[in-house]
Amino acid sequence: VAAEAMQKAGRLKSFDVAQIVWAFAKARRSAPALLDALAGRFLSHKKQWTPNVCSAVAWGYAYLGHAVPELHAAIAEFAAMHMGRFSAPELAALLWAFGKVGQEAAHLVDGAAPLFAASVRTLASEQLQQVAEVYVMAGREGGELFAAITAEAERRQAALERSSQA
Repeated sequence: VAAEAMQKAGRLKSFDVAQIVWAFAKARRSAPALLDALAGRFLSHKKQWTPNVCSAVAWGYAYLGHAVPELHAAIAEFAAMHMGRFSAPELAALLWAFGKVGQEAAHLVDGAAPLFAASVRTLASEQLQQVAEVYVMAGREGGELFAAITAEAERRQAALERSSQA
């Protein structure tokens, strides 16, 4: 599969790259040469980038432990310019990925706090964990945000206890 993707890499659009990277990450299969080729292809199609595509690519590379500094820096720049277009789950995945690969994104972490605090009820437990990890990795206190996460965790626990008693 990796060899076939390498042959077709020159024809891929940013969405295609995101799908391939995401699939390799989900399968836990790293193919360094392919990932490097895909990073180059992705960087050459910045006009096609969307928050969803950038989050998927950053997450996939981070999950596979394959850092491409130029790629992550470009995605961070895109995210800074388009912060308001990202959903809370997309931003959680993106910032988690940046933390894992060492991409400096403190300005994004700080800017995302209000979005995360307002979205805790809509985030899955895994996404809440990612958000908390992001703030810890960035060395941020996250005061109001952590208070919102704690309150949501308590709400979910109480709902679970009520449903188990019924």
